[in-house]
Amino acid sequence: MQSKRSTSFKTLNHVEYNSPVMNDETVDTSIILPAYNEEEGLPLTLQSILKVLPEAKERFEILVVDDGSTDNTASIARSFPCKVISHRKNMGKGAAIITGIRNAKGRKIIFMDADNTYPAEEIPRISRELDTVDMVLTRRDSKNIRLLNLLGNKLISSFIRLLSGFKGTDPLSGLYGLKRELIEKLDIESRDFAVEAEIVVKASRMGSSIRELGINYNERAGVSKLKPFKDGFVIIKTILGLLILYNPLVTFFLPGAVLLLLGMVISALTFRKPFEAFGVRLDIHSFIFGVMSFIIGFQLMINGIIVDLYAIRHKFKKEDRLVKALNLRTLKYLLCAGVVSFIIGAGISVDSVISWVKQGFGYYFETRKVITALFFTFFGLQMIFSALAGYIFVREYLKKSR
Repeated sequence: MQSKRSTSFKTLNHVEYNSPVMNDETVDTSIILPAYNEEEGLPLTLQSILKVLPEAKERFEILVVDDGSTDNTASIARSFPCKVISHRKNMGKGAAIITGIRNAKGRKIIFMDADNTYPAEEIPRISRELDTVDMVLTRRDSKNIRLLNLLGNKLISSFIRLLSGFKGTDPLSGLYGLKRELIEKLDIESRDFAVEAEIVVKASRMGSSIRELGINYNERAGVSKLKPFKDGFVIIKTILGLLILYNPLVTFFLPGAVLLLLGMVISALTFRKPFEAFGVRLDIHSFIFGVMSFIIGFQLMINGIIVDLYAIRHKFKKEDRLVKALNLRTLKYLLCAGVVSFIIGAGISVDSVISWVKQGFGYYFETRKVITALFFTFFGLQMIFSALAGYIFVREYLKKSR
């Protein structure tokens, strides 16, 4: 017997409970199927799921999220013993997954594409594995993946592994499971095909335990909704956006360190006089570039540490050695170094002014001396204010870690 209840989500048309077997209090694992115009693949997918669940020891519920389909997806879903949730319009795979999560009752949640490409017999295994790890991914074989999609997957997978520390091989698979506690920490935001990339990047940076299982990948039923170039670009853009917060070491600290070292070398070579090597001459303009590169690099490094502190403080990522090395004593040293640098810069500035006065306020040719004075002065101020800003975040971090 079907029953209906109202929902507060404006994006939904209706929610229907078609399962006479399971109730909210007895669900161990929720299976969420996001579906958009999947009238061919959905019935095959649901049949295969319902075939394997009776043999499982755990209790499952099935949720089909009809993402504004224009075909018979919704009516087909209602003919099966599952919970059917319909969006009024197509909002994207990520939006369908978020809706499914909001309506799921299980302490473990498994996501599966509704196109009959994934083996339903792996669902009980994934559910069992979630008893010991935070997240279970599946690694597809390549026999039924189109060449363009396969190349795109490998490129994006390599990108995710390089920048997020992910240890697996197939982060974009459409069959995976997570514990509810982890899902609540992830705060999923993607509304499109970038949702899997977001989940994997965030889970990896948080230090979650992740296990990957090899599976067979079946031929798709129906037409694929994935647009390789458009959706691939969206996925990469999402990954880069996440890295600002989840991996500031890559986005801020390392680029800053490169600029700082480059500036240090160039400034040292051109500090007193022009430098020539292999027919290349570096003069006053190179000295100015070196000084500016050093200052900007240092600021990027400080920004990276502060963002890292913020992310750890709010549990977006796990602790790292960089943050552990930054404590109140380190900030005191930084503050003192800033004061010393400022005094040196002020002293050189005063000496430059005195020299200029002695020359009768005429042309002043000691440009390197002036640049050096400005460097020590502004770099000192930069260190002072960076130490003060860092103190706020370090203190909050230390409070949380106690």
